[in-house]
Amino acid sequence: MRKLLVCAASCLCVVCALGQSGEVPEPPLRTDPVDVVVADLEDFIPLAIRRDGVTGVAVALVRENRLVWQKGFGLAHSVTRQPVTGKTVFSAASLAKPVTAHLALQLVGEGIMELDASLAPHVTEGWLPDTDRHKAVSLRHVLTHTSGLSNFLRDERRALRFEPGTEFYYSGVGFMYLQAALEGVTSKSLDELARERLFEPLGMTASFFGQRLPGVSTTHGHVNLARAIAPFLIIFTPALIVLLLVAAVLSRLIAKSWKVGRVPVAAVSGLAVVGTFLFLEQRAGGVILAGYFTTCALLFLAVSFILARLGVSVTRRFVFRQPAVRRVLRASLVVASVLLLFFLLRGQPVPLPDWFPAEGNAASSLRTTAGDMAKFVIELGEGRQLDSTLVTQMRTPQVEVSEHVSWGLGTAIQHSRHGDSVWHWGSNPGSKAVMVYYPASGDGVVVLSNSSRSSNLVAEIAARALGGKAYWDW
Repeated sequence: MRKLLVCAASCLCVVCALGQSGEVPEPPLRTDPVDVVVADLEDFIPLAIRRDGVTGVAVALVRENRLVWQKGFGLAHSVTRQPVTGKTVFSAASLAKPVTAHLALQLVGEGIMELDASLAPHVTEGWLPDTDRHKAVSLRHVLTHTSGLSNFLRDERRALRFEPGTEFYYSGVGFMYLQAALEGVTSKSLDELARERLFEPLGMTASFFGQRLPGVSTTHGHVNLARAIAPFLIIFTPALIVLLLVAAVLSRLIAKSWKVGRVPVAAVSGLAVVGTFLFLEQRAGGVILAGYFTTCALLFLAVSFILARLGVSVTRRFVFRQPAVRRVLRASLVVASVLLLFFLLRGQPVPLPDWFPAEGNAASSLRTTAGDMAKFVIELGEGRQLDSTLVTQMRTPQVEVSEHVSWGLGTAIQHSRHGDSVWHWGSNPGSKAVMVYYPASGDGVVVLSNSSRSSNLVAEIAARALGGKAYWDW
């Protein structure tokens, strides 16, 4: 009955506002008692997980700068069926960036680094090209994504898209550069720095960037089977076709025949596999992910060929005895088997390997629990580990990104009639995350998921938990 009264009151407010202005207003912030919000989320999230085919989700709710509730839903691993709990560690992806920003601002507060000075003196020579433009990149440029560096984390050229400080362009490489500066100026790894200056003081006991903590239970990211095999097949298929055509031309020139024998076909196929793997190793994030995509695709193709062979065996008893007809039939069955298997299994969730680097990455490799991340969210309000003026600057617009969004020092800021909310999004292969915090009220939420299907769901859960203007995007 209480939920019905709250819903009816909200609808009445919307109807009245529409009658006065003719425009759809921003939804109100949720001020319901915590137990009402929690009951609503506990009803909604399991249904939404099944609706969207999401593997697992963890949520932590903050009210008046206190962690009031956290809970896990769904599975940490789709094969072992291990459930998500409040203590399960997720990949938080780009939520690493505001954490790294906080560490850098601590050093600013201690006079070790400066906001508007070049980062180059703190970094090993050769990390960036030796040009005046690159030397101009400052800590403020990195934290506000105005450095001009790219967002492709495996970019080794590290060219600048524009003069530092003149435009906004979201950059993961900028935070990798900042990591190099932090490690250079402190002579400590990112994990050591974060553990000493943030994780231990705030009680974030299950959080780390690279070096896995003993005894923690971690999730595996999940992608649809289609996403697991597509990176390999998109590169491999045209490469194989081109190489087979080259082999046919060579066969014609050498043996006066367009027919390519089994040995050359096997050699060409192997070359295409190796070439595709090397391309993915460069573009997909290293050997582990490249090997994963390659293995998934080859297993999928192997099963498809087995099905095709069964189809050929069944059709042998019919009249298709001419060699040419059999070849066409065999090829048709292979294609049909691939397409049928893909259609039937394309949405099946597949767990990813643990591909994160042991040395950690300030742009993307933070792993944490929803409860731990909520403690960091509270730090954005209370500033126990950071000078209050620098906390304010983190939450103060430095760069205008759009009509709705500005960027502070390491965090995004959304503007609404209810006040500004500080937020950040996270997205890695198979993992999605969002954190949102309203400094004025001290209310916030953290949502972590281990599924590539959860981009919309994590935002939907955050919106349901907080109300207000749910436009967490740039």
